Amino acid sequence: MANNAEQHDYQAEEQKHIISARLELLKKGSQQDLSATSDVIEKLRSGILSYGAYTNNGLHDT
Repeated sequence: MANNAEQHDYQAEEQKHIISARLELLKKGSQQDLSATSDVIEKLRSGILSYGAYTNNGLHDT
């Protein structure tokens, strides 16, 4: 009977470890996603500002 309980405890600890590892991966992935989003926003912002400077100089025909 004790062997069965030990096996159950071992499985519970193993499952806890797997869940913790998955959570860490998700957290790291979220941070990377935010960083990538920041980069895209900055590129868009820069492009919009450049476009505005270009059109304000009278160099753009519309």
